[in-house]
Amino acid sequence: MTISNRLSLSTVFCASLLGVAASSYAGLTGSTMTANYYFRGGIYQSGYASGTVAGSVLGAFTDFGSTIYQVSVTDTQVILDFSVNQIGPAGWRSSIPSLNADGLFVENGTALFFAGAPEITAVSLDATTNMYGLDASRITFNGSAVAINWAGLSFDNNTLVVLNVNPVPAPGALALLGAVGLVGSRRRRD
Repeated sequence: MTISNRLSLSTVFCASLLGVAASSYAGLTGSTMTANYYFRGGIYQSGYASGTVAGSVLGAFTDFGSTIYQVSVTDTQVILDFSVNQIGPAGWRSSIPSLNADGLFVENGTALFFAGAPEITAVSLDATTNMYGLDASRITFNGSAVAINWAGLSFDNNTLVVLNVNPVPAPGALALLGAVGLVGSRRRRD
């Protein structure tokens, strides 16, 4: 086998490994999300939004017959869009703790639970978030859920809350990426 043929085979092998590794990293897409609303010391609305994550709207939070916001989830973001708000400018009341378990804390707010997703290792506020007063201290998470505590904050039809969620790639993806590195380093030595 000539050097040219070996290089071509190595290149094809590395490319196929990268393709498999990329497909092993699915983020939140394909997982199942369920959202609960917490207020007045417990669950206020259970499962108000749910479904398979595919980058589309999974539901809306409605209170007293009025829609307040929609929930969408993409591969790496949770989006709460208040442009559908039917009650006009309003605020979230303060409350006693309604959820305080497994690293999640909410007085008045929402928690989104993901089944079948990679472990969530980091959550941050995206720069497009414009709910005044919402900062990182009001966001809590664990390996499979994200919670937002907006007690005392206000919203209107222009409010948007976007969270960047960073799940860990599947272990197989990491192993394949390591194998690509080994093949690549072997090729350089030949």
